[in-house]
Amino acid sequence: NMSTIPSAESILLNIYQSLELGSFSSKQKNSFTKLKRPIAKHHEQLKEICDAIFNALGLDSEAISSLTYNLENFVNFQKRLELSIWTYDANTRQIAWQLLSHSYVPGVARFMAFWNIADTIDKGMPGGHFWYLPTESTKNNQVTMPVAQVLDWLLDLLGLPLDQLRNIDLELIDAESLIRDIYNWKNGRSPRLSTILTSFPNSLKLEFKGCFEPINSGDKSTRLNHIQKFIKSKQLSISLLAEQIPMNESTISGILESTITDLHSFDVLEYLIAQRYSKPSMQMIRRRLQIAKATQDGYVRLVKLLTPGVSPKDTDLKVNKTLQLCHLYKYVYNLTVESSKHGKSFEEQNEWFYAQISEIDQQVLFLSISPAADHYSTKKLGQFLSKRFMKMEEESPLPDIICTEEKDQLEIFRTKCEELEQFYKDADAIFSMKKALVKGNVNCILKEEKRFYVLYEVGSLSIGIVKNKIIQRLKVIAHSPSQKIQPILEEVDYLQSLPLKEQPKSIVVNCERLIKQAESMQEKHYWEAPVLLSRAKHLLYTNQFKQASDMYKAVLQACEYRNYGDLRGLVARDILATEMQLTQINQNNHEKYLREMLANSMLENLPGIPKLSDIPDMLNNFFWKSLYKPYKGIKKLHTFSQY
Repeated sequence: NMSTIPSAESILLNIYQSLELGSFSSKQKNSFTKLKRPIAKHHEQLKEICDAIFNALGLDSEAISSLTYNLENFVNFQKRLELSIWTYDANTRQIAWQLLSHSYVPGVARFMAFWNIADTIDKGMPGGHFWYLPTESTKNNQVTMPVAQVLDWLLDLLGLPLDQLRNIDLELIDAESLIRDIYNWKNGRSPRLSTILTSFPNSLKLEFKGCFEPINSGDKSTRLNHIQKFIKSKQLSISLLAEQIPMNESTISGILESTITDLHSFDVLEYLIAQRYSKPSMQMIRRRLQIAKATQDGYVRLVKLLTPGVSPKDTDLKVNKTLQLCHLYKYVYNLTVESSKHGKSFEEQNEWFYAQISEIDQQVLFLSISPAADHYSTKKLGQFLSKRFMKMEEESPLPDIICTEEKDQLEIFRTKCEELEQFYKDADAIFSMKKALVKGNVNCILKEEKRFYVLYEVGSLSIGIVKNKIIQRLKVIAHSPSQKIQPILEEVDYLQSLPLKEQPKSIVVNCERLIKQAESMQEKHYWEAPVLLSRAKHLLYTNQFKQASDMYKAVLQACEYRNYGDLRGLVARDILATEMQLTQINQNNHEKYLREMLANSMLENLPGIPKLSDIPDMLNNFFWKSLYKPYKGIKKLHTFSQY
């Protein structure tokens, strides 16, 4: 089980694979998503993947520029969030569920809505429907897949039942084979991209009997008659037509019944019907099917990951959790589109948008899209998710976020309230205790405190003798195996951080004893990277540079299996700084540590993309001034040649 947060690279690669845009070997995929490729090659592969996705979506340069900007913002937010999360022993599905519901889905829905407001991306598709998302069907109580929805649109525009395709001369295409494919795709099977391309080539001549073409000449009554005939042939009621185009029922009926007589309203209605029922090009059909196939593929894989054994067609939101994410997407998307009608400036629209969301969801579920999605909200969401991961066990169920039954909705609301209340209670307790410790009797205050989490947080913010007393109290009140290891690691950190003058003479022996104790504990896997880090520092502070460097590398390896906040980038820096003292820095052996530093926001203040040759002076300085702090009684080396 891996308890890591997926990288932006792995998300992009998944989209690339779902769109069937090419194939990389397992080794290439692995090295790309885990940042093992040389920086230049990594950027080449990243560009290749992004370009292929943009091309598949048929984007022009303006759309690419807009998407790239939003993508960068999205990736930067995810990275800040990742650097503030500890995943403890949560498993892949639990981590995926929390990130999808609290960050990925709201973020993507918001961006897609902005994009659609600026330029309609699904011209000709039924308005208000999400053809690229699985949707519950009222007809057969099953989920209708995206590919089936695109085919329904296509067959409607062709204006004939599926089995009548065989009566059309399709020239190079075998009608029976196409009917069979469409039948299978409508039933939920995912088409291969190659089959989409061969089934709908540019040379295919299809007659679209279900499309609407306005009459360019003729008076208004002739044009109106033409529209009414079309609506009748389609068996569209006013309410059904209102579902297909962005115009309300009363306006439509007013125009059709001639109670609304102005030419502008009539022109708008005619234009909207013509746009919705326009004749599609073969390229558009292929693209729609490819996008629908990609989202369908992603949905099916998510169902398999989040709820193994559940059918992707199951409409029960409590069973098929992935469907809850579709509802969440639609809610955020629709609310964003609606907000564009409330206020002239983006700030006013944003304010309206957020005012519609319950206060409790503003605090957690939608923190990632709050108007101030800044470092504060990232940190707060990171704290929330870390606390959840800390409490999770292998069997912990995925908590519901959206349900249709009223009793379930009340249960979700109650759970959210309790969690939020506890979060603020803890925050208040931490604040009050910090204040009390400054002025009051430290021993008395600590003796009264029994809440491990509160005490641990206060301890991490304290210094000196108070910190040491908190650590000793934590040892007394720790009850779970995971809690028992924390004060030991805190004590090592406390001793290793003491200024030279304040260190006890027995510091080397004390640290060795504590580190061995942590290393021997059964539950150390939760805290593997911090345990190894305390050993790495111990080796460095006793002048064992080579062993320290090897141990730092072991810390970095442990960070591949769990998320430890910002530890990964910090350790990569420490390895590189230590390695510089041991050997000549070279591209083959050391660029990977620079990659880790870059990927974990360690070099944000440097302009451009730093090269390995740009940072030796900075790291050398860091090593001798900050990283290397030998214990009392250990000879301090001043240059590496003394080693």
